[in-house]
Amino acid sequence: MKILERLGDRLEHDFPLHSLIKIVLVLLSILLIQMTGSIWVSILHKLRVILTPFVFGFAIAYVLRKPIRWGTDHRIPRNLMILAVYVVILIFLYWLISSLVPMLLTRATGFITNIINGVNWLYGKYESMADNGVPEWIHAIVQQAVSALSSFQGIIPNLPANLPNVITNVLSSVTNVIFTVMISLYMCFQWDRIRFWIIRICRRHSRRTAEGLFLVNDELTAYLRSMLLSMAVKFVEYAILYFCIGNQDWLILALLTSIGLIVPYIGPIIANCFGILTSLSLPLPNILILLAAIVILSNVDEYVITPILRARTTSVTPLWALFSIYAGGTLFGMVGIVIAIPVYLSIQALLKLYGKDAGFGEQKEEANGTSS
Repeated sequence: MKILERLGDRLEHDFPLHSLIKIVLVLLSILLIQMTGSIWVSILHKLRVILTPFVFGFAIAYVLRKPIRWGTDHRIPRNLMILAVYVVILIFLYWLISSLVPMLLTRATGFITNIINGVNWLYGKYESMADNGVPEWIHAIVQQAVSALSSFQGIIPNLPANLPNVITNVLSSVTNVIFTVMISLYMCFQWDRIRFWIIRICRRHSRRTAEGLFLVNDELTAYLRSMLLSMAVKFVEYAILYFCIGNQDWLILALLTSIGLIVPYIGPIIANCFGILTSLSLPLPNILILLAAIVILSNVDEYVITPILRARTTSVTPLWALFSIYAGGTLFGMVGIVIAIPVYLSIQALLKLYGKDAGFGEQKEEANGTSS
């Protein structure tokens, strides 16, 4: 009995009653969340559906704030500039859908055919050089790749006929798109007020929060500016390159290379692979020129053009870029891949801010210690 009493006294000393009650309540809360997990998932899903148009609307307004400000700086009324920007975007989208998309669909079949021919050409060369024959797993991969490309190639000619069905299925999303555009338009008109309240809330929280907000804004602005300019430069460079070597899919390849910049390192490499595969049917001098030009342009873009276009010394190492893309894709799919690098740059900017503050504090303490 004395042993039990001592054990009880020891537990009472080490774990007071109020601490035990807290632990039990936490465990009960976790158990309750697990038992009602489907309800919470449903609630989070509905919140995501509700907030998605507002998030995308804010993102659109954030991207368009620069051209709108440029117009106001040149004495164009803000409301008129906002309407002009949206009209220009709508005209561009109409041109893209009415002229460029049909042309791309027309060339898509030939583009995939060139990729299949390129894959078969590489496989034939490897098969002729392999002394012990081609391994079975390589043969299976090539066959599956060719089969998948052929299946996709068969779908493309039927797209115009199935377009009404596609439009009918997309009509459910049109409402969300229109709603998102209207939200972005409203936010553009009210951007100064939205910006004022965001800054005010951050400053009420702490001065450091406001500084972090401004720093993140600077990083994202520099990233978006350099990204858009780099995409334009890439499109012009590779359109001229593929057109000069005689590749009939020069427009598609230039678009792929330009859009591939959204996914650093991986996107341009995949676009270059497509470019090489579709060019293997060209004469050998053209292929050699293409390979040399890709190497030269990659280095010129990396060490000359990108530093000029980049307003700030923001850099993303390949390891962190790949990690950010993989993590973003795993968590949020395609949207996560697109926002991976901006989110990484924002986190990096905040870490630099807090690290700078910490270093300043250490230097200050060392200076005080030296003076004392």
